[in-house]
Amino acid sequence: MPKTKKTATRHSKKEPPTLTDDWLAEFTPYAFYRITNKLNLMLRDNLRRLKVSQGRWRVMSVLYPAKNLSIGEIAELTVMEQATISRVITQMERDRLVKRNIPDHDTRIAYIKLSRIGRSSFEALHESAAQHEAIALNGFKPSEIKQLKSYLRRISRNIETKSK
Repeated sequence: MPKTKKTATRHSKKEPPTLTDDWLAEFTPYAFYRITNKLNLMLRDNLRRLKVSQGRWRVMSVLYPAKNLSIGEIAELTVMEQATISRVITQMERDRLVKRNIPDHDTRIAYIKLSRIGRSSFEALHESAAQHEAIALNGFKPSEIKQLKSYLRRISRNIETKSK
C-alpha cells in the first residue's frame, strides 16, 4: 500500500484557521474563556453564600494537597498576583486557616500550609465546588471525563512549555 502524504491540519503552525463569520464559535481559547467564566460565576455566587472569597478558595485549593508552598508557588498554581496572595494569606493567618513557616536558613521566604482548621474548612467547601464540576460534566461517561481531563492536562503542558 503506498504511503500517503499527511496534510497540515487547520491548527498547524503554518496555516491559521480560516476566518469565517462563525470563527469565534470555533476559536478554542474563547470556548475556554466562556466555560471558565461561567463556572467561576457559579462558584463565586455559591462561595459568597458561604462567606468565602474566590481568592481564599483558590489558595485553599492548592494548599490542601501540599505540605508547604511558598507564596511564589501559590501564585503560580492559582494564577494570581503575589500581592493578592499575600493579602489573602495574611487574612487566612488571622483566621487561623493557615500557618506560616519561615526557615532558619533563609528568612526571605515563607512557606504556607493549611492548619487543621483550614483543612476542615476546605473539606466543607469542597462539596460545593464538586457540585459545579458535576453540573459541567453532566451526561459525560466516566471514560469521556477521563479523556477530557487528559486533553486539558496536555493543553496545559503545551501552554506551560510555550510560555517558558
